Amino acid sequence: MVWSQNIKGFEIPRVYAKAILPGTAAKNWKLISDCRILKKIVPAVERVEVRKERSKGQTCWLLVDAPWPFSDLTSVLQYTRQAKADGYAMSFFMIKGDYDRNRGHWSLKPYGDKGDRTLLKYWIHSVPHTTAPNSFIKWGTKSNLKTMFKRLIQVCKKAK
Repeated sequence: MVWSQNIKGFEIPRVYAKAILPGTAAKNWKLISDCRILKKIVPAVERVEVRKERSKGQTCWLLVDAPWPFSDLTSVLQYTRQAKADGYAMSFFMIKGDYDRNRGHWSLKPYGDKGDRTLLKYWIHSVPHTTAPNSFIKWGTKSNLKTMFKRLIQVCKKAK
């Protein structure tokens, strides 16, 4: 499920998604908590490099392949991980890059009677510096999230 919410001061909304993933939250956390997974699951991400690794997070550089005639986008994102009593969480925000704003959050919690599946909640507010029309950016963000979640479900199935 994907939906959006307007954010005061921005023409591009924050986009939310949630899904049930196969596998436990702990197993899926090992996949999702590494920013390199974005290359596998996000359609437009062409390259990801970990610039710094820490016990509670990563600093990652991303290259997003924008469709012609628009320029590709880069960003350096700071990821902060947190294990909680009821699951896992990870927030990210842009340190520098080709965006007015690029931040988001992942939340993973055990799901089902046996906790053998994962409830994943995600949001992103990504406002790129581009000449692309806002309607194109809004459509692209929602479309990419749907594809990202389909790919993530497949990655989690293979990891079982």
